[in-house]
Formats: sequence, structure tokens, C-alpha cells
Amino acid sequence: MRDLPLSFEARDRASVHEPAYGYVIDVNGTKYHLTSFDRDVIVNNGPAEVGSDPQTFTAAQIWHAPGEQSLEFGDREITVNLGLAQGAAADDLRALVFTSAKTSVSIRIIRMQIDGDASGIDWDGNCYLEAHRRVVGYSFPKEFVLRMALGATSESSTGLIPVYRYVATCQAPLYGARMCGIDRDAEDTGNKLYRIDTTLTAVARPGRRVDVADTLMETGAAITAETFDGGILVAPGSVEIGILGSQLLGGGAGVRLHLADWLPALSVSAAVTLYRGCNRTLVVCDGDFNNRDNFRGFPFIPRENMAIHGVTP
Repeated sequence: MRDLPLSFEARDRASVHEPAYGYVIDVNGTKYHLTSFDRDVIVNNGPAEVGSDPQTFTAAQIWHAPGEQSLEFGDREITVNLGLAQGAAADDLRALVFTSAKTSVSIRIIRMQIDGDASGIDWDGNCYLEAHRRVVGYSFPKEFVLRMALGATSESSTGLIPVYRYVATCQAPLYGARMCGIDRDAEDTGNKLYRIDTTLTAVARPGRRVDVADTLMETGAAITAETFDGGILVAPGSVEIGILGSQLLGGGAGVRLHLADWLPALSVSAAVTLYRGCNRTLVVCDGDFNNRDNFRGFPFIPRENMAIHGVTP
């Protein structure tokens, strides 16, 4: 058997000093659990979509490159590199790259906090889902290495660690338990703070528009044209649809919502739940949600690139 390249040996020596990551590689529904840690890691109390409980992540020659921080609003490129020297995951991935025309592969990247003992870490306190994306391309940059390019996020971002960019607005998923921390069903003296339960008064499927007659939140606060921008509509069947924008109807007739998707269940008189949105500024985060401590943005960075425009006194 051929020896591994020296670059792999160097990564083995350095792995104990680097952050540990777990990787769940889903190949057509079959999951492989690997870790960049220098020995196997056992995770307890993890969610079903990640694996069994407990779930063993096998030590492997695997690492990912998240790309540079950027001021651009597009997703940073993420590439996952896997050594193809041995292992079931390597064999299957090698086969699908060369022989399969239609294969669905997604990868979950999980940051792990390991304090010496990897024989039983708890998911809630020690694991954070950084990304869940689909593989959109393959390459072989060097001997023994398969490089997988990951595309756009493939699941709801709720609870994910956001891909930070140096921008003034918050990058945390709204209502995400880990980063945003706002309970979207929170109450004050029996009144829901951020939601209303209502019915649809008009629908327009071609434009993905729905109307509701409400003008006040349960707390008595007036509904404005921005209240539900970036919010969530929960349709019959508990299906959640993003609200792209909203506008007030004339004559105090309520509000019109522009949706990101459509369902046949959205009909006149259908019962829905609306959750208010957030424009991701510090002003709204602090003033409307009282959540300044969890703001995940850089509100005081310069608005212009000083390297291009110079410094204005």
C-alpha cells in the first residue's frame, strides 16, 4: 500500500491544535460520519437528522476551507476535502464521482468543542451546526484528495451559525435559538409579542400575495408597512413561508403580504399565523426586540471602503 503524502502527515500532527469539526456526508440517504479530530468522537443527544444517539464520528483525513471574509453579500465558497486512502465514505464518493450521473450529496459541517475527552460529548453544549449544503462540484487537486464544492444552503437556516460578513446588519437567523435567541411565541401579560393568529381575507396566487384585515398586534402596537417584512407566515399544515415584503391597504383595511412561496391551502378564510420580521438593524433589534446583546453585525463600521474613497475628516 502506498504511503500518504507528507501534507497529510503534517495535518495529523497539527490536528490536536486545530478546531475539531464533524462532517455528516449524506449520499442518496446513506450517512457517513467523519471528524477532523485525531481520534473518533462520540456525540450524545444529537438530532435525528444528524444520526443515531449516540453517534460515532470516525477520525478521517477530512477538512474544509470556508473562504475569506468578504464585504460581498453572496455566500462564501466552502470546499470540503477528503482523503481517499481508505474507508467506506471514500469508496462510495470515489464511485459516484466516476460512475454516477444523478447522485444527491449533501454535507453538514459541525463545529465541536472537545476538552480532551472525545468519548462522549453532548450535542447541545458542545456542537454547533455551521452549514448544511449540497455538493455541486468535484475536483482532484492532488493525489488521494477529493475536493467537493458546496452550493447554496440546503435547509432552513434556523439555528445555524451564520456566515459572518463585515456588514452593519445582523447576520443571525431571526428567531434562531442559538444566535438570535428570541422566542417567537413569547408573551407579555397574555399577549403575544411577535405573532398574530388571523385569517386570510384575499389571495392572489399569480403574484403570491395574501391580505389580512388586522391593523394591530396583540399588544396593541400598530401594524406598519415594515412589521412583517422578512417575517414568517405559518400556513395550514404548519408549513412556514417567508414574507418578502408587505404594504398597508388603503382605508385601514389591513395589510398585504408578498410571499416567497405558495401553497394550495392558502385560500380565503384560511387560518394562518404571522410572525413579525426584522430589518436586521441595531435600532430595530434593540428597540423592538430588546435583543441588543445578541446583535450579530458590525453597526459602526465605515459605510465606504476607505482604501478606495479615502478618509473623510
